[in-house]
Amino acid sequence: MLKARWTLFAPAIVFFFTLSGQFVFAQETRQGNDAFSQFFGETPKELPPIPAPNPQAAVVPSGFQVDILKAGLVYPTSVELADDGSIYIAEAGYAYNDQAAPARVLRFVPQERGFQEQLVTDDLNGPVNDILWHRGLLYISHRGKISVADGSGRVRDLVTGLPSLGDHHNNGLAAAPDGKIYFAQGVATNSGVVGIDNFQFGWLKQHPDVHDIPAKDIKLRPATFETPDPIAFLN
Repeated sequence: MLKARWTLFAPAIVFFFTLSGQFVFAQETRQGNDAFSQFFGETPKELPPIPAPNPQAAVVPSGFQVDILKAGLVYPTSVELADDGSIYIAEAGYAYNDQAAPARVLRFVPQERGFQEQLVTDDLNGPVNDILWHRGLLYISHRGKISVADGSGRVRDLVTGLPSLGDHHNNGLAAAPDGKIYFAQGVATNSGVVGIDNFQFGWLKQHPDVHDIPAKDIKLRPATFETPDPIAFLN
């Protein structure tokens, strides 16, 4: 039976591929509460160009060669190598305020020449933050769930209902020597206080009641927090 332990930390994601999408954030919020426009900047009218992937730009040890396995990925997050040499790649399918791409996992099966691309699953909750190949099964950490895909591509949920509606979600997976699989669980906000930045990220409007839940009551003194209600500007 699979057992899981929750570990709380603010996650960081490293991308190993050239992104074909962009993270677009509004400008930093200004202090004060005179008007709605003070809290939100304008979206850039032009996005910076993304150069074509160039394997010649990679510096590798002597005897190694870099080739492009897959270009045009959108928000790729994880790569795993299976026992048979297959390569699994996860696309998050979500960045803050951007759900234009599907959350999915691709499989690249080695052939006599090159690789054959296969879709493992696109029935996932973005973002897909990590995948793990372990003992013949592919484990998937996606928003609110830890799931597993077998060789036939059937996806089965192992853990559901994780608190992942805020800034940070369930993310990293790791297999330990004790035979258990561990995963990390992110928190709702960065500071423990729901604020304007959370509205900018898009989830506060959809889930206005989401907030951090500390392990015990915390009394703040002498500082207090005061945040304008951005949802009120929409009514």
